[in-house]
Amino acid sequence: MFKNLANFSYKRSVKEAIGFYIAWFAVLLLVSIVASLVASSLTQTDASTFEEGYALGVKIGAVIAFFSSTFLAVMIAKDKKILSNFGPILLVLLTALLAALGGGLLGLIIPAYLSTRDAQISSPNLSNS
Repeated sequence: MFKNLANFSYKRSVKEAIGFYIAWFAVLLLVSIVASLVASSLTQTDASTFEEGYALGVKIGAVIAFFSSTFLAVMIAKDKKILSNFGPILLVLLTALLAALGGGLLGLIIPAYLSTRDAQISSPNLSNS
């Protein structure tokens, strides 16, 4: 279920795609927490409140989720050699939109779906020059 998480050309089953989603969501969550802690400690003043730190953490998490989800979708489409088709390009754009609206929770749905697709088989060059 959690194998080949960084192998973006691997064709996953539905069960493996769910594992891919869960694992990458956990990674994004962990990276967001660490980045938020570092940023809040660097910007902390005497007037800082929990609410201000939380708001900063939400902003940082949203940015990380947006770029990471979109990056994963692009890498999967590129490694499967399907990025030249209109459908996967539209799905990558939809990933960015979903990540902007719902963070990693929504943004990782399409990369998980793309990971279940077959890689495009390049046709051999049959011309004899």
